Amino acid sequence: MPNFSTEKFLALGSIARGVSCTALRQLFRYKPSFSSMRSVLAFMKKQSVPLHTSLKKCIIEELYYFDFFSELLGELGSQIALALPVSTIKKFPADMMDTLRKMIVQDPHHFLLLPSTKQDILVDKMVQRLGMYTGEFTEDEFRSLGIMATYVVDEVFVQLVRSFFALMTQGRIERLFLSQRQWESGAVGALCIQGRDQVEQTQLFERQQFVLQYFLGFLKVGRVTPPALIPTCEKLHTTRPSAWSTDSLTGMSSAAFSCSLELFGQDPFFLPYQQKLLLQKTKEIYGAARSFSSPL
Repeated sequence: MPNFSTEKFLALGSIARGVSCTALRQLFRYKPSFSSMRSVLAFMKKQSVPLHTSLKKCIIEELYYFDFFSELLGELGSQIALALPVSTIKKFPADMMDTLRKMIVQDPHHFLLLPSTKQDILVDKMVQRLGMYTGEFTEDEFRSLGIMATYVVDEVFVQLVRSFFALMTQGRIERLFLSQRQWESGAVGALCIQGRDQVEQTQLFERQQFVLQYFLGFLKVGRVTPPALIPTCEKLHTTRPSAWSTDSLTGMSSAAFSCSLELFGQDPFFLPYQQKLLLQKTKEIYGAARSFSSPL
């Protein structure tokens, strides 16, 4: 296909995403310039369906070696940019890493579809490169990561500036959990949930538990006993029973505890000793099983 110009490629419309890598190489090598490559990438980002993995790989392999690749990075869009190998992203200087951060924050869909290992490594390297790994983790830094903020390792998260804690009221924590559940019930969220194994589900729960207990004061350094934060049945519907401390759950009123028994039974993350304490509380309310009346 001689002289496969940008104009000819754009004229293909929706069928352009089916071009071969050979044709793309000819396109990229025929009078390459920043403006022509920018036009091609803008066209790719407008496609109504996800690009094939081989197509994204071909685009990256060709564009990466252009002198103006650093300028093109922001034009790739998160779908193509996140197809870059982790080994390549690790080498990004701070300005390119910040460009990648902005793309993911603006369009987090493709980040959420990544394997959990790549998510963790990518966020960890981003936090390091952007200077968030040591010292105080500020509110602005936390918010700047968007959806990636929940993937920050615990060593960084615990450095979150204390003034931010006042903003994270119990109501906002509940809305955060509710937003997560709404996302999980959506088309993208449901797809991500299906792809999680037991280890990934446990890791997600541990992050949720950490957020709830840390911001509500259960894990504050120097506190011998946690504050008396007792959830209602409604709050447990919004969050997750096992994310609360056992003392908080057993401190619920008898009526609230009884209304929550079904939630307790459906929660797969209670540890054996927690189940034992909850059963003990249940017996205190209803009496031992042998004292129940026999059905007629």
